[in-house]
This record gives sequence, structure tokens and C-alpha cells, in this order.
Amino acid sequence: AGVKIASSREDELCSHVIVNHVRGSSAGGGRLARRLAEDRARGKEVVNMLWLQCCTEEKRLLLSSDSAGFRPFKRDDGIEGFGGMIVSIVLLASETEHLLITEMLREAGCRLVPSTQERLDVLLVDGDDAETLEDVQVGVACGRVQADNVVDVEWLEACIDTWTKLPMDPYLVSLPPV
Repeated sequence: AGVKIASSREDELCSHVIVNHVRGSSAGGGRLARRLAEDRARGKEVVNMLWLQCCTEEKRLLLSSDSAGFRPFKRDDGIEGFGGMIVSIVLLASETEHLLITEMLREAGCRLVPSTQERLDVLLVDGDDAETLEDVQVGVACGRVQADNVVDVEWLEACIDTWTKLPMDPYLVSLPPV
């Protein structure tokens, strides 16, 4: 409702340019990257199909700044240091958030597995959700979940924004006692 589809990206009505791929560099070559840079310079939001899907699910217009997962990623080769990292996600607030984080993990080069399947390098959680943290602590205490690091999802967003594997220390989550 209230959405108008512009006839072209040059149309004054056009506020968003949606690319049909998540990655930004090689899927279309340098010409596409230049076009997208021009679009940004003209004040247009450049987003991917995941943004459109999430807007549809949420039934509202989301900002590209709401998630690093809404913007075309910088490279096709993942983030150095993420390749082979075994990661799981636990109980995020919404399916939309879970979808975003899953896509970002894949683009970064991680191997995503269920939290109880094998030893994890990283377990991503919502560090502000006390109930989730209690559930994770119980899983760790009984040996059902084995993770080297329990990290807030904000760490992944910061890594995606900079396309760099950042230190986890500022994002480590302290689990409550059982």
C-alpha cells in the first residue's frame, strides 16, 4: 500500500534501487558497482531482495540501516577468518531477524549448524534477552550445547559493516548462573 514503482532508476519517484542478488561486487561486474554508486550519490537507497522480503514480512518500510544484511555485500569471497567457522544461532526475536543473521553468516563464509549438533566456534544470541540467555546457560551446563564463545549478534553486524573479523571480546555474553 502506498508503493509506487518507478519506470526507471532515473525517475524522480525512485527512492530505492533493489538488486536481485545479495553480493555487490562481482555479480554484474564493475559496471553495476558504478551504477549503484551513482544511485547512492543521487540519494537513493540501494538494498537487496532480502530487504524487500523483510519489509513484506514486517508489513512496514524498513531502513537499509536497520541491518547490515539489507545492503549488497562488498565481496564474494567472505570475510577473512570466517571460512570454516562453525556457528549457530539461538532463539532470535523474530523469523525476520533469524533470516537476516543466517544470510549474513553465509555471506561471511561461516558454516551454520544447529546448536546441539557439534562443538561450535561461536554461538550467536540476543544479549539483551534474559530468557534466551538462561536457556543457553542450561544447555551449556548440561553439555547439550558446546560453544567456545557466546557472542551477541551485534558482533556479526559490526563485522559485516566493516567486512573484517573484529575481536569478539567486546561482544562476549556473560551467561547467568544456573
